Amino acid sequence: MSTFDVQQFEVGGLDANFSYLISHGKSTAVVDPSGDISSLLDAVESRELALLYVLITHAHADHISQLHPLLEKFPTARVIAHPKAHLPVPFEPAPNHLKLTLGTGTIEVIYAPGHTPDSLLFKTDDDAALFTGDTLFIDYCGFADPAILFQTFQEVVKPLPDCLMIYSGHNYGAVPSRSLGHEKQHNPYLLPETLEDFKTQYAKLT
Repeated sequence: MSTFDVQQFEVGGLDANFSYLISHGKSTAVVDPSGDISSLLDAVESRELALLYVLITHAHADHISQLHPLLEKFPTARVIAHPKAHLPVPFEPAPNHLKLTLGTGTIEVIYAPGHTPDSLLFKTDDDAALFTGDTLFIDYCGFADPAILFQTFQEVVKPLPDCLMIYSGHNYGAVPSRSLGHEKQHNPYLLPETLEDFKTQYAKLT
């Protein structure tokens, strides 16, 4: 088991977007480069980090707006996304449960359709961090096909360890991050046990 360092950056973007650095030693990955990433870039340079990956939770424009500028500075970084993603740069289509080596740890790619067909989660192997994009927010969920998202919550998200800290794509909740265990108990979009109940709750988003 290994220990990762996570830095969360509120980068503005379309609507209180978050971008992230995940580091293990000097090896690092960026999640969803968007908005104003100047402080993120400063952190990479000041810590002399080696940027190995750019991880894309989904290809909506507000999550990838800084792909080009980032790759201009770090042209050897590997862009990782779902096979169905449509990105403006070459990328590696990741199979479900692919494990990416970062330092002496790994980051697991997990398919999570619903918000988009190309939605991914990224989980650190120390069960400390789960990057959820717009699939799951603190206190909320993303706009989605409700039937597909409900299935993702039941079969993919809920079985994951409670100790994981949720790092989402936008700052929409009461706090910037919180444990998955807390969300399972209190997030009204994770509580429903039937699709009918989930659709009733989901209707409150619209």
